Amino acid sequence: MVKNEQMREQGQFSRQISRFIAGMLRERDVKQREVAERLERTQAYVSERVNGKRSWTLDELDSISSLLGFTSGLSMLEEVAERARLTRQRADDLATRRSGRGLSVPPRSLRAVADSNVGADEEVEGRQEEP
Repeated sequence: MVKNEQMREQGQFSRQISRFIAGMLRERDVKQREVAERLERTQAYVSERVNGKRSWTLDELDSISSLLGFTSGLSMLEEVAERARLTRQRADDLATRRSGRGLSVPPRSLRAVADSNVGADEEVEGRQEEP
């Protein structure tokens, strides 16, 4: 068994998927226990994936997609990609508006924030731009 300190850090895409799934579980009021039953795994196994400590497999995504309202794992991944694209676009638009007002915000830093917010649309959409 691999010890925690020996585990490789999860990549950006895996973290986005984990955040997306965590958000979808909350949105649809699906319990980790239900996901565990679907996968024939323990709740602790699912928790590690939902909390971004371990990556989901493609087969697991396909297995849980219907619990989250998708027809397949692929359609779920397409939604993750689309939300990431929209979030990056919002960040780029904000950077453009701020630079037009003489504010200096490096677009790269906004993009990093945008990438970290995939799956957190309720937070992104709820924010109001300051006048």
